[in-house]
Amino acid sequence: MHNPELANFLHWYLLLERRDPRHTAHFGGVHDAFLHRLHGAPGGQQLLASLRRQEALLASLSNAAQALKASGESRPKRIARLRAMLEPPRGEI
Repeated sequence: MHNPELANFLHWYLLLERRDPRHTAHFGGVHDAFLHRLHGAPGGQQLLASLRRQEALLASLSNAAQALKASGESRPKRIARLRAMLEPPRGEI
């Protein structure tokens, strides 16, 4: 992997574009080919693992935002709950 930062950017760009119904066929194929090439590239497995962790973090944050939005609580209570969600477990830093 010559440029992991560029590969990271490309992954997120292609992932976003493949979600657009007008472009899903084209960008989906390009994204799939990109991920396939990463599997065999030096350092590709590490980058793929990093991308999966990023996707998991984004999904977790999105779920937390949706839960907070749907809670119907006041803004200060939602902020307090968000802070509690983001607080690392005790003993983990």
